[in-house]
Amino acid sequence: CSTVDTGSVPAVRGAKAELPVPPVLRLETALTSLPLEERENYSMGSDGHDLRQCKPCAFFHTKGCSSGRDCEFCHLCPKGEKQRRQKEKRAFFGAMRSLQKIASESWPFRSSSTGSTLSE
Repeated sequence: CSTVDTGSVPAVRGAKAELPVPPVLRLETALTSLPLEERENYSMGSDGHDLRQCKPCAFFHTKGCSSGRDCEFCHLCPKGEKQRRQKEKRAFFGAMRSLQKIASESWPFRSSSTGSTLSE
């Protein structure tokens, strides 16, 4: 295993399709990032930002947040993150509704060859 950064991602040879090799995580790079509290746009709601456990502030990137560092919402999230998460959440629950509908329409399960239910 080499610690030299080649600048590009090599492909794994010998496989049917060449797969990209994931980048190497480097401890020295991870340790040089600033703690959350020292970042320029930190707010009280930014705790958990690196784990995606924060809630983005709806006003920080638009008209500005009047609460500043005392805001209970995250100021570190990029512009549009709140809308992106809402869209992702709607898509997830829409898919869940579709799966529930399919499951309820096919209950009780029937065997295609015998026409009997599994509970028989």
